[in-house]
Amino acid sequence: MAWHLEYVLRRVFISQGLARNTPHNHTINIPSSAATMNPAVTNLVLVLASMQGSKYIPFEDPSVLLAVRVAYIVSNLLIFGIYFYIGTQIKSKKGKSVSILLSSRV
Repeated sequence: MAWHLEYVLRRVFISQGLARNTPHNHTINIPSSAATMNPAVTNLVLVLASMQGSKYIPFEDPSVLLAVRVAYIVSNLLIFGIYFYIGTQIKSKKGKSVSILLSSRV
């Protein structure tokens, strides 16, 4: 299955004009312009890679399953904490930013 993912990635990079079609070379040379890739393509590549990678995780093992669940909960708590912190920082500086925006428009 790894060759299929490599083929899909190669087709995506070639269709986006980010790589050249080199059939005898089994490596994908990704230039620096790949950082400006379409977000939808990036999301697709990440989803496909995570789906392929999850096939090799033994979810039948209770300790692995518990570790994955704990990692999921911790990541969600971390995301919520960052979201809450940024929200409180925006709300605390709201009066200052509004006066600056109003004065720059006048």
